[in-house]
Parts: sequence; C-alpha cells; structure tokens
Amino acid sequence: MGIEKDCAGQPARKRRAEQLLVSLLVTAEMPPELEETASDSTVRGLRGNMAALADFVRQDSYLPEALCAHYRYRQGKRRVLARYRVSKSEWSFVHQLARDAGIDMTAFSRTITYEDLCWHDTLEAEIVSVQVVLDPRALEDMVVCALEAYLSPKKRKGYEVFGINLGMARDVAEKKKVFGTAVTRYVAVLRAQPQLSAEGSPSAVRPSYLSVGALQEAVATLFPQHQLVGDFHSHVYEDMAELSGASGWRPSEGDKRLCAELFDDMKARGHTPHVDFIVAIARCQRRVHHSHYRQLPNTLQTSVGNCRVVIGAHRILHSGNYTDRNTHLTLPGTTD
Repeated sequence: MGIEKDCAGQPARKRRAEQLLVSLLVTAEMPPELEETASDSTVRGLRGNMAALADFVRQDSYLPEALCAHYRYRQGKRRVLARYRVSKSEWSFVHQLARDAGIDMTAFSRTITYEDLCWHDTLEAEIVSVQVVLDPRALEDMVVCALEAYLSPKKRKGYEVFGINLGMARDVAEKKKVFGTAVTRYVAVLRAQPQLSAEGSPSAVRPSYLSVGALQEAVATLFPQHQLVGDFHSHVYEDMAELSGASGWRPSEGDKRLCAELFDDMKARGHTPHVDFIVAIARCQRRVHHSHYRQLPNTLQTSVGNCRVVIGAHRILHSGNYTDRNTHLTLPGTTD
C-alpha cells in the first residue's frame, strides 16, 4: 500500500502508521492522523489507496463486525468468519498487522467505544438477547396511572403519562458448542414510578428532567438496591381498531427522539437505561387474559374494565436507539 515505503528508515513512524491502520480495520473509521499521513505523503498513489481501503471497509467488508463479535462478545472464530463472510486471509492479515504494530487485539478492543460506531447497533441487537421480567407490582403501577389519565377527563380525550422504571440488570454469557458465547441480558423491572410533573396531552407527553434528578436522589436513599432501568409512557386511542392501525405499542418518531434525550440524561446521572415501555390503551368490550399481543414476544396485553391495555417493551441499545429485535417480555406467573 505504500506505508513501508513512506516510512522507510523511520521505525517509530512506521509502527504508528500500522497502529492507525489497525484502528481503521477494526472500527471502519478513518483516523484523522492516518488520513493526514496519507495526504502529506510523497509516495505516489498512497492517498488514493488509503481512501479506497477505507471505502471498502465501510461499505463492503464485515471485518469490523467479525472482530467486535469475537473480541467483545466472545463469539467463536469459526462462527464469526462464517457469519460475516470474512476470509481466513483477511483475518490473518489484520492480526499480523496488529502484531507488527505491537497491538494486543484483546486489550485493544476494550479501548474502543463500539456504541459510537454506526454499525454496532445491528450487531448488538443480533448477538445480545434481552429478557425483560416485569414484576406484577410494576405492571399495576404503569396500568393504573395510565388508565386514570385515560378515563378521568370529562371534557377532552385522555392524556398520555410518563414515568421511570426501577430494577436491576445483568448479562449472562453461556458457552455453546457450535455458536460460541450466547449473551442474555436480564432486565428485572420491579417498580414503576409515575412522574407527576410530566406534561401530558392526548398525543404526547413531555417529562421533567429536574424531576428525574429528584427521583434519582429519592431512589438512592429509599431503594439503593435498584437502578433506573428505563421509562414508560402511554399512548391513548378511542378503540382497538385505532390502536391496531397505529401499531400503538410501538414508538413513534417523536418517541425515539425523546428516548435519545432521556438516555443521555440518565447516562449523565450514572444510570444505564435498558428498556422502554409503551402502554397503549383503548376501549374494548372483548376481554383477554394476560398474553402476548398478536404473539409478539415483546408485548403483553390485558383487560381492565372496558379497556384493553397493550404494552410493548423496547430494548435500548448502548447507543441509545430502540429496537424490538431479540426482546422478550415476561410476566411472572403467566405461561404465555
């Protein structure tokens, strides 16, 4: 590629260039220092070759995903080579380059903030499955406040509510003979605290971030064993036809933006949100038992009075984005 020629007689500069090249291959992002080196080089074609390599890694190669799956998520080498269609020669090249640069790939992977990389969401959603265990008390807390806001207004349509969920989370890695390590994240939601200062309307709800801070202080004193594991808010509909047509248990674009804001706020306070609940409510005379709505594993439906409640649990990735992939919602005591 011209790196050796450009750094001829300068071993320290050559090693640094090799380290930056490894970073490019691992992250699919061009280090500014490497781009500057290529731009300033007098070696013909080095700049173009480096740009072509960066484009290949970003657009056509799954080498970064394979390396992340192997080193961060402890997936077996054979599995990641097959899954991400990485040849043995590509794998050998990057590891030989790392050795030449004095890089320990295991240690190096721990320094990378993968959640900031655009391709990591898809990989995390695929490798890490999330089991959300909703305590009956937390379910009652969410449903009661959501129903109160839905049914109490006499001169206007019911309004949406917002609250914070408390609980705990842990990752369990289990070795599989064929697929390497399977990672399951268990999120136990034990309490749901409605936020009285949230501003709700029939089509939206806006939380108070000052209230989140106050709640955090109260939790640290009253429930030191709990974390802020996420949030919930409601969606209101006239009937089940409207709820179903709008996929009311799923987040809107506005919800996604709000989730990103709340994620950043909670992270700044030292908490890691793992799951968001959407509590969709509509009037419905037909009663149902606790079950998954339309057999969707991340949902729970139940009947309360003349209303149907459909709850969607949406995992929050390390980037702060939503996904339903590999997410399963469980209510203890039910068989569905």
